[in-house]
Amino acid sequence: MPETNVQEKKLIDCKECDGNCCRYIALQIDTPETPEDFDHLRWYLAHQQVVIFIEKNDWYLQVNTPCRYLQANHSCGHYEKRPQICRDYGWDEAGDTECHGTDRPCDHDEYFATLEELEAYLTRKGHVWASLKLYPNVIKS
Repeated sequence: MPETNVQEKKLIDCKECDGNCCRYIALQIDTPETPEDFDHLRWYLAHQQVVIFIEKNDWYLQVNTPCRYLQANHSCGHYEKRPQICRDYGWDEAGDTECHGTDRPCDHDEYFATLEELEAYLTRKGHVWASLKLYPNVIKS
């Protein structure tokens, strides 16, 4: 019986969702510490469809690009052969849903879609910005 409850708990009704989890990839990156690290973040954000976010003190690079198997009705066209990360997405370690769907806000601590948002964050954190010839707005330690 417990196995049935776990199995039932693992069903997410995706019919109401627009397939949000299938519209981007997010990769954890090293926490930036040096001016060069922050300059790399600036480079990432100079590209279209790229954002950076912080969640639970971990930094992530997000590329907004849909899965090639996401169909017009928001279902997966590769469902039976989908990768394990897709099978596991939306569940925490206790087996409870973490799926954001369309109405739950993401739990980002910080979210940067532009260079200006990143620079404003760093200014709030007390970093001094320098106007350097090759790297404008790189922080000084």
